[in-house]
Amino acid sequence: MNKKITLFTVITLIAVLASLALCACSETQKLEREMDTEIVGVYQDFSGNLLVELKNFTHSDYEGGYAQDGTAMEFSLDGGKTWMIWSASTEEWCKGKGIYYVMYPTRDGNYDITGFEASSYDGTKTTFVIGDSVSVCVRIPESSKYKASEFITSESIKLKDQASETAVDMSGINVSGFRIMQKGYIEGFLPWSAGYEEVGTYFPYIDGESVKFGIISQIEEKDGDRKITALKYYEELSGVEKQGLSKFEYRIIKPDNYYDIIDDPDGSFVFEGERYDSFTAKWTSLNSNGIAFSSVAQPENIWEYKRLTGTSSFEDTETGEIFDVQYNYSTYSSVFILLRIKADDDKVASYPIALEIVLDEQESVETE
Repeated sequence: MNKKITLFTVITLIAVLASLALCACSETQKLEREMDTEIVGVYQDFSGNLLVELKNFTHSDYEGGYAQDGTAMEFSLDGGKTWMIWSASTEEWCKGKGIYYVMYPTRDGNYDITGFEASSYDGTKTTFVIGDSVSVCVRIPESSKYKASEFITSESIKLKDQASETAVDMSGINVSGFRIMQKGYIEGFLPWSAGYEEVGTYFPYIDGESVKFGIISQIEEKDGDRKITALKYYEELSGVEKQGLSKFEYRIIKPDNYYDIIDDPDGSFVFEGERYDSFTAKWTSLNSNGIAFSSVAQPENIWEYKRLTGTSSFEDTETGEIFDVQYNYSTYSSVFILLRIKADDDKVASYPIALEIVLDEQESVETE
Protein backbone atom coordinates (compact mmCIF):
# COMPACT_ATOMS: atom_id res chain seq x y z
CA MET A 1 0.00 0.00 0.00
CA ASN A 2 2.79 2.40 0.93
CA LYS A 3 4.43 1.69 -2.42
CA LYS A 4 1.20 2.59 -4.24
CA ILE A 5 0.84 5.82 -2.29
CA THR A 6 4.44 6.70 -2.97
CA LEU A 7 4.02 5.96 -6.69
CA PHE A 8 0.84 8.03 -6.89
CA THR A 9 2.55 10.92 -5.13
CA VAL A 10 5.51 10.77 -7.50
CA ILE A 11 3.22 10.71 -10.58
CA THR A 12 1.20 13.66 -9.24
CA LEU A 13 4.34 15.63 -8.53
CA ILE A 14 5.68 14.92 -12.01
CA ALA A 15 2.37 16.07 -13.53
CA VAL A 16 2.41 19.31 -11.53
CA LEU A 17 6.02 19.99 -12.44
CA ALA A 18 5.28 19.25 -16.10
CA SER A 19 2.32 21.64 -16.01
CA LEU A 20 4.44 24.37 -14.46
CA ALA A 21 7.15 23.73 -17.01
CA LEU A 22 4.63 24.03 -19.85
CA CYS A 23 3.33 27.36 -18.46
CA ALA A 24 6.85 28.67 -18.06
CA CYS A 25 7.68 27.47 -21.53
CA SER A 26 4.55 29.17 -22.89
CA GLU A 27 5.64 32.43 -21.28
CA THR A 28 9.15 32.24 -22.63
CA GLN A 29 7.97 31.27 -26.09
CA LYS A 30 6.25 34.59 -26.79
CA LEU A 31 7.77 36.02 -29.91
CA GLU A 32 9.68 39.27 -30.10
CA ARG A 33 7.73 41.97 -31.95
CA GLU A 34 9.83 44.06 -34.31
CA MET A 35 9.13 47.78 -33.90
CA ASP A 36 8.51 48.88 -37.48
CA THR A 37 6.38 51.93 -36.63
CA GLU A 38 7.76 55.45 -37.08
CA ILE A 39 6.72 58.73 -35.46
CA VAL A 40 5.93 61.26 -38.19
CA GLY A 41 5.13 64.14 -35.86
CA VAL A 42 3.59 65.32 -32.61
CA TYR A 43 1.15 68.24 -32.85
CA GLN A 44 -1.30 70.31 -30.85
CA ASP A 45 -4.48 71.38 -32.58
CA PHE A 46 -6.36 74.64 -31.97
CA SER A 47 -8.15 73.13 -28.94
CA GLY A 48 -4.90 72.07 -27.31
CA ASN A 49 -5.35 68.34 -27.99
CA LEU A 50 -2.04 66.50 -28.29
CA LEU A 51 -1.94 64.35 -31.43
CA VAL A 52 0.66 61.86 -32.59
CA GLU A 53 1.00 60.84 -36.24
CA LEU A 54 2.49 57.40 -36.96
CA LYS A 55 3.71 55.60 -40.06
CA ASN A 56 3.24 51.81 -40.35
CA PHE A 57 0.68 51.82 -37.55
CA THR A 58 -1.41 48.76 -38.48
CA HIS A 59 -0.49 45.34 -37.07
CA SER A 60 -2.02 41.89 -36.63
CA ASP A 61 -1.97 39.07 -34.06
CA TYR A 62 -3.44 41.08 -31.17
CA GLU A 63 -5.53 38.24 -29.74
CA GLY A 64 -5.25 37.83 -26.02
CA GLY A 65 -4.29 41.45 -25.42
CA TYR A 66 -6.08 44.72 -24.76
CA ALA A 67 -5.99 45.96 -28.37
CA GLN A 68 -9.39 46.70 -29.90
CA ASP A 69 -8.29 46.64 -33.54
CA GLY A 70 -5.26 46.43 -35.79
CA THR A 71 -4.39 50.11 -35.36
CA ALA A 72 -4.05 49.93 -31.57
CA MET A 73 -0.76 51.28 -30.22
CA GLU A 74 0.51 51.99 -26.72
CA PHE A 75 1.70 55.43 -25.62
CA SER A 76 3.62 56.61 -22.59
CA LEU A 77 4.23 60.15 -21.38
CA ASP A 78 6.55 59.28 -18.51
CA GLY A 79 9.42 57.67 -20.34
CA GLY A 80 7.92 54.19 -20.60
CA LYS A 81 7.01 53.64 -16.93
CA THR A 82 3.26 53.50 -17.53
CA TRP A 83 1.31 52.96 -20.72
CA MET A 84 -2.08 53.64 -22.26
CA ILE A 85 -3.60 52.12 -25.39
CA TRP A 86 -5.33 54.00 -28.23
CA SER A 87 -6.62 53.19 -31.70
CA ALA A 88 -6.12 55.50 -34.66
CA SER A 89 -8.75 58.21 -35.08
CA THR A 90 -11.47 57.47 -37.63
CA GLU A 91 -12.60 61.09 -38.04
CA GLU A 92 -13.21 61.99 -41.66
CA TRP A 93 -10.34 64.47 -41.86
CA CYS A 94 -7.71 61.88 -40.90
CA LYS A 95 -9.30 58.60 -41.93
CA GLY A 96 -6.63 56.17 -43.11
CA LYS A 97 -3.85 58.13 -41.45
CA GLY A 98 -2.17 57.14 -38.20
CA ILE A 99 -3.47 60.05 -36.10
CA TYR A 100 -3.86 59.35 -32.38
CA TYR A 101 -5.37 61.69 -29.76
CA VAL A 102 -3.06 61.19 -26.79
CA MET A 103 -4.07 63.98 -24.40
CA TYR A 104 -7.14 66.16 -24.03
CA PRO A 105 -7.21 69.58 -22.36
CA THR A 106 -9.60 70.40 -19.53
CA ARG A 107 -10.08 73.56 -17.50
CA ASP A 108 -10.08 73.07 -13.75
CA GLY A 109 -9.06 76.30 -12.08
CA ASN A 110 -5.77 76.56 -13.92
CA TYR A 111 -5.57 75.26 -17.45
CA ASP A 112 -4.26 71.74 -16.98
CA ILE A 113 -3.69 69.36 -19.84
CA THR A 114 -4.85 66.01 -18.52
CA GLY A 115 -6.44 62.84 -19.75
CA PHE A 116 -3.48 60.46 -19.71
CA GLU A 117 -4.61 57.33 -17.90
CA ALA A 118 -1.51 55.19 -17.53
CA SER A 119 -1.97 51.63 -18.79
CA SER A 120 -5.71 52.38 -19.08
CA TYR A 121 -6.14 49.57 -16.56
CA ASP A 122 -4.92 50.65 -13.15
CA GLY A 123 -6.43 54.14 -13.05
CA THR A 124 -3.10 55.91 -12.60
CA LYS A 125 -3.29 59.48 -13.86
CA THR A 126 -0.48 61.76 -14.91
CA THR A 127 -1.20 65.49 -15.13
CA PHE A 128 0.62 68.11 -17.14
CA VAL A 129 0.25 71.88 -17.19
CA ILE A 130 0.86 74.55 -19.79
CA GLY A 131 4.57 75.08 -20.37
CA ASP A 132 5.57 71.50 -19.58
CA SER A 133 7.74 69.71 -22.13
CA VAL A 134 6.48 66.29 -23.15
CA SER A 135 8.00 63.44 -25.16
CA VAL A 136 5.75 60.63 -26.35
CA CYS A 137 6.91 56.99 -26.23
CA VAL A 138 5.23 54.55 -28.62
CA ARG A 139 5.24 50.76 -28.83
CA ILE A 140 3.21 47.88 -30.28
CA PRO A 141 1.07 46.27 -27.52
CA GLU A 142 1.63 42.82 -26.06
CA SER A 143 -0.61 39.94 -27.12
CA SER A 144 -0.83 36.23 -26.38
CA LYS A 145 1.59 35.57 -29.23
CA TYR A 146 3.95 38.55 -29.03
CA LYS A 147 5.73 40.51 -26.37
CA ALA A 148 5.30 44.28 -26.45
CA SER A 149 7.81 45.76 -28.85
CA GLU A 150 10.67 48.04 -27.94
CA PHE A 151 9.48 51.62 -27.74
CA ILE A 152 10.53 54.69 -29.69
CA THR A 153 10.43 58.25 -28.38
CA SER A 154 9.39 61.48 -30.09
CA GLU A 155 11.15 64.79 -29.89
CA SER A 156 10.04 66.99 -26.99
CA ILE A 157 7.10 69.35 -27.49
CA LYS A 158 6.14 72.26 -25.24
CA LEU A 159 2.48 72.18 -24.24
CA LYS A 160 0.61 75.36 -25.11
CA ASP A 161 -2.77 76.78 -24.20
CA GLN A 162 -5.66 76.50 -26.63
CA ALA A 163 -5.97 79.12 -29.35
CA SER A 164 -7.58 82.51 -29.14
CA GLU A 165 -11.06 82.51 -30.59
CA THR A 166 -10.80 83.57 -34.23
CA ALA A 167 -14.20 85.28 -34.08
CA VAL A 168 -13.00 88.01 -31.75
CA ASP A 169 -9.92 88.75 -33.84
CA MET A 170 -11.26 88.55 -37.41
CA SER A 171 -14.74 89.78 -38.27
CA GLY A 172 -16.86 88.24 -40.98
CA ILE A 173 -18.98 91.34 -41.52
CA ASN A 174 -18.06 91.68 -45.19
CA VAL A 175 -17.84 87.99 -46.02
CA SER A 176 -20.84 86.46 -47.78
CA GLY A 177 -20.59 82.69 -48.01
CA PHE A 178 -16.82 82.96 -47.42
CA ARG A 179 -16.51 85.40 -50.33
CA ILE A 180 -14.71 88.65 -49.53
CA MET A 181 -16.77 91.66 -50.57
CA GLN A 182 -15.68 94.82 -52.33
CA LYS A 183 -14.95 97.88 -50.22
CA GLY A 184 -17.67 99.83 -51.98
CA TYR A 185 -20.41 97.52 -50.76
CA ILE A 186 -19.53 97.53 -47.10
CA GLU A 187 -20.72 100.98 -46.03
CA GLY A 188 -24.10 100.30 -47.59
CA PHE A 189 -24.70 97.51 -45.12
CA LEU A 190 -23.92 99.48 -41.95
CA PRO A 191 -24.97 99.16 -39.22
CA TRP A 192 -23.94 95.51 -39.14
CA SER A 193 -25.03 93.26 -36.31
CA ALA A 194 -22.11 92.58 -33.99
CA GLY A 195 -21.59 89.07 -32.67
CA TYR A 196 -18.34 88.46 -30.81
CA GLU A 197 -16.65 91.40 -32.49
CA GLU A 198 -15.25 94.23 -30.45
CA VAL A 199 -13.80 97.60 -31.35
CA GLY A 200 -10.42 96.87 -32.91
CA THR A 201 -11.48 93.59 -34.57
CA TYR A 202 -9.95 93.24 -38.05
CA PHE A 203 -11.93 92.53 -41.21
CA PRO A 204 -10.83 91.77 -44.81
CA TYR A 205 -12.12 93.52 -47.92
CA ILE A 206 -11.21 93.81 -51.59
CA ASP A 207 -9.82 97.13 -52.75
CA GLY A 208 -8.65 97.24 -56.35
CA GLU A 209 -6.29 94.30 -56.96
CA SER A 210 -5.63 93.52 -53.30
CA VAL A 211 -7.21 92.10 -50.18
CA LYS A 212 -6.76 94.72 -47.48
CA PHE A 213 -7.70 94.82 -43.82
CA GLY A 214 -9.44 97.40 -41.70
CA ILE A 215 -10.83 97.44 -38.16
CA ILE A 216 -14.18 98.01 -36.49
CA SER A 217 -13.95 101.44 -34.91
CA GLN A 218 -17.37 101.82 -33.27
CA ILE A 219 -20.02 99.50 -31.84
CA GLU A 220 -23.25 100.81 -30.35
CA GLU A 221 -25.69 98.91 -28.17
CA LYS A 222 -29.37 99.73 -28.15
CA ASP A 223 -32.27 97.72 -26.78
CA GLY A 224 -29.97 94.76 -26.26
CA ASP A 225 -28.73 94.72 -29.85
CA ARG A 226 -25.09 95.42 -30.69
CA LYS A 227 -24.49 97.13 -34.01
CA ILE A 228 -21.26 97.96 -35.83
CA THR A 229 -21.70 101.60 -36.79
CA ALA A 230 -18.26 102.72 -38.01
CA LEU A 231 -15.20 101.20 -39.67
CA LYS A 232 -11.64 102.23 -40.38
CA TYR A 233 -10.07 101.10 -43.63
CA TYR A 234 -6.41 100.30 -44.17
CA GLU A 235 -5.40 103.85 -45.08
CA GLU A 236 -6.90 105.13 -41.84
CA LEU A 237 -5.15 102.64 -39.55
CA SER A 238 -2.43 103.73 -37.18
CA GLY A 239 1.02 102.20 -37.36
CA VAL A 240 0.27 100.04 -34.34
CA GLU A 241 -3.00 98.84 -35.89
CA LYS A 242 -1.22 97.92 -39.12
CA GLN A 243 1.47 96.11 -37.18
CA GLY A 244 -1.23 94.08 -35.45
CA LEU A 245 -1.91 92.30 -38.74
CA SER A 246 1.38 90.45 -38.33
CA LYS A 247 -0.34 88.01 -35.94
CA PHE A 248 -2.21 86.48 -38.90
CA GLU A 249 -0.98 83.97 -41.47
CA TYR A 250 -2.59 82.45 -44.55
CA ARG A 251 -2.34 79.43 -46.81
CA ILE A 252 -3.65 78.87 -50.33
CA ILE A 253 -6.00 75.95 -51.00
CA LYS A 254 -5.16 74.43 -54.37
CA PRO A 255 -8.06 73.12 -56.48
CA ASP A 256 -6.17 69.94 -57.43
CA ASN A 257 -6.64 68.75 -53.86
CA TYR A 258 -10.42 68.85 -54.31
CA TYR A 259 -11.02 67.23 -57.69
CA ASP A 260 -14.31 65.79 -56.42
CA ILE A 261 -15.82 69.25 -55.89
CA ILE A 262 -17.24 70.20 -59.27
CA ASP A 263 -19.54 73.15 -58.75
CA ASP A 264 -20.35 75.79 -56.22
CA PRO A 265 -17.65 75.48 -53.52
CA ASP A 266 -18.88 77.28 -50.43
CA GLY A 267 -15.83 77.06 -48.19
CA SER A 268 -17.24 74.46 -45.81
CA PHE A 269 -14.90 71.80 -47.20
CA VAL A 270 -11.90 73.33 -45.48
CA PHE A 271 -13.10 72.72 -41.96
CA GLU A 272 -12.39 69.00 -42.13
CA GLY A 273 -10.37 68.42 -45.28
CA GLU A 274 -7.70 70.93 -44.37
CA ARG A 275 -7.15 70.07 -40.72
CA TYR A 276 -4.40 67.56 -41.36
CA ASP A 277 -2.47 69.81 -43.75
CA SER A 278 -2.72 72.62 -41.23
CA PHE A 279 -0.18 70.80 -39.05
CA THR A 280 2.51 70.41 -41.67
CA ALA A 281 1.87 72.79 -44.56
CA LYS A 282 3.70 76.07 -45.04
CA TRP A 283 1.86 79.21 -43.95
CA THR A 284 2.68 82.74 -45.12
CA SER A 285 2.78 85.64 -42.68
CA LEU A 286 0.26 88.33 -43.52
CA ASN A 287 1.89 91.53 -44.69
CA SER A 288 0.43 94.69 -43.19
CA ASN A 289 -0.34 95.84 -46.76
CA GLY A 290 -2.62 92.85 -47.26
CA ILE A 291 -2.58 90.24 -50.03
CA ALA A 292 -1.95 91.36 -53.60
CA PHE A 293 -3.79 89.35 -56.25
CA SER A 294 -0.53 89.01 -58.17
CA SER A 295 1.04 87.12 -55.25
CA VAL A 296 -1.65 84.40 -55.10
CA ALA A 297 -3.27 84.32 -58.56
CA GLN A 298 -0.92 81.74 -60.07
CA PRO A 299 -2.54 79.29 -62.53
CA GLU A 300 -2.17 76.33 -60.16
CA ASN A 301 -4.06 78.22 -57.42
CA ILE A 302 -7.11 79.31 -59.40
CA TRP A 303 -10.48 77.63 -59.08
CA GLU A 304 -12.73 77.77 -62.16
CA TYR A 305 -16.38 76.99 -61.49
CA LYS A 306 -19.86 78.21 -62.26
CA ARG A 307 -22.79 78.85 -59.99
CA LEU A 308 -26.47 78.88 -60.93
CA THR A 309 -27.85 82.32 -60.06
CA GLY A 310 -31.44 81.94 -61.28
CA THR A 311 -33.84 80.84 -63.98
CA SER A 312 -36.26 82.63 -66.24
CA SER A 313 -39.55 80.99 -67.23
CA PHE A 314 -42.71 81.74 -69.17
CA GLU A 315 -46.30 80.57 -69.02
CA ASP A 316 -48.16 79.29 -72.08
CA THR A 317 -51.25 81.50 -72.10
CA GLU A 318 -53.35 78.85 -73.87
CA THR A 319 -52.48 75.82 -71.72
CA GLY A 320 -51.24 77.50 -68.54
CA GLU A 321 -48.15 75.29 -68.67
CA ILE A 322 -44.95 76.85 -67.30
CA PHE A 323 -41.67 76.31 -69.11
CA ASP A 324 -38.18 76.98 -67.76
CA VAL A 325 -36.26 78.18 -70.76
CA GLN A 326 -33.29 80.11 -69.45
CA TYR A 327 -30.65 79.35 -66.84
CA ASN A 328 -28.54 82.17 -65.50
CA TYR A 329 -25.01 81.39 -64.34
CA SER A 330 -22.03 83.24 -63.01
CA THR A 331 -18.63 81.76 -63.85
CA TYR A 332 -15.91 82.50 -61.32
CA SER A 333 -12.14 82.51 -61.28
CA SER A 334 -11.24 82.48 -57.60
CA VAL A 335 -8.49 81.80 -55.10
CA PHE A 336 -9.39 80.20 -51.77
CA ILE A 337 -7.21 80.91 -48.74
CA LEU A 338 -7.22 79.89 -45.11
CA LEU A 339 -6.54 82.60 -42.55
CA ARG A 340 -5.62 81.99 -38.93
CA ILE A 341 -3.86 83.54 -35.93
CA LYS A 342 -0.29 82.34 -35.57
CA ALA A 343 0.90 80.19 -32.71
CA ASP A 344 3.05 82.00 -30.16
CA ASP A 345 5.10 80.94 -27.14
CA ASP A 346 1.98 80.32 -25.05
CA LYS A 347 -0.90 79.55 -27.43
CA VAL A 348 -1.38 77.21 -30.38
CA ALA A 349 -2.50 78.50 -33.79
CA SER A 350 -6.21 79.26 -34.10
CA TYR A 351 -8.78 77.39 -36.13
CA PRO A 352 -8.62 78.77 -39.69
CA ILE A 353 -11.39 80.57 -41.51
CA ALA A 354 -11.85 80.16 -45.27
CA LEU A 355 -12.01 83.16 -47.59
CA GLU A 356 -12.68 83.31 -51.31
CA ILE A 357 -10.94 85.99 -53.39
CA VAL A 358 -12.89 86.45 -56.64
CA LEU A 359 -10.50 87.40 -59.42
CA ASP A 360 -13.06 87.44 -62.24
CA GLU A 361 -16.80 86.92 -62.62
CA GLN A 362 -18.65 86.44 -65.90
CA GLU A 363 -22.41 86.13 -66.28
CA SER A 364 -23.76 83.68 -68.83
CA VAL A 365 -27.08 82.28 -69.99
CA GLU A 366 -27.93 78.73 -71.02
CA THR A 367 -31.24 77.77 -72.61
CA GLU A 368 -32.96 74.47 -73.13
